[in-house]
Amino acid sequence: MIKEFLDDSGTWISLITRPRRFGKTLNMSMMAKFFDITKDSKVIFEGTKIMETEYASYINQ
Repeated sequence: MIKEFLDDSGTWISLITRPRRFGKTLNMSMMAKFFDITKDSKVIFEGTKIMETEYASYINQ
């Protein structure tokens, strides 16, 4: 989801709609951890596919 979100970064607004119990809160928590500038989240995302992409440089920014 992080890669898809960053691929569409040219848009002004991102609306995330899903049915109940579809992981909205989990995905928002994951994105908050990825972009949080007050913590070092590299340990959390170590070994994940997002760290193998060019978007790994966006972590904690």
